[in-house]
Amino acid sequence: MTKDLLKGLNEHLKLEFRASHEYLAMSIWLSEHDLPGFATWMRKQSSDELMHAQRIIDHLVERDQKVALPAVSAPPMSWKSIGEWTLLAFTIGSPRRPWKWRAGTLWGRRPGSRCITCWAGR
Repeated sequence: MTKDLLKGLNEHLKLEFRASHEYLAMSIWLSEHDLPGFATWMRKQSSDELMHAQRIIDHLVERDQKVALPAVSAPPMSWKSIGEWTLLAFTIGSPRRPWKWRAGTLWGRRPGSRCITCWAGR
């Protein structure tokens, strides 16, 4: 494995852990605000990100490569509104950040799609 590839995989590992922390923080906030369906969904997203991290770790270990477990800073733990939360929820893990916040509404276009979706930001 090249040094650049190893470095890239270890950097991606950090992104997976950070996304997992962010989703878990959101799950906690949603539970505290009596939104159990959203909270459960976010907890599932957190678990998925950890699974992705474990796959990267397994890949590196199977190839006798050095795994660099990253330190992960604490994510935000509160939001002013469900709209503010929604804005962050749809940008985690997306390097292109295709979602835009406009006048209290979240608009987004998935890459490769002609559909634009709108969520009320209230």
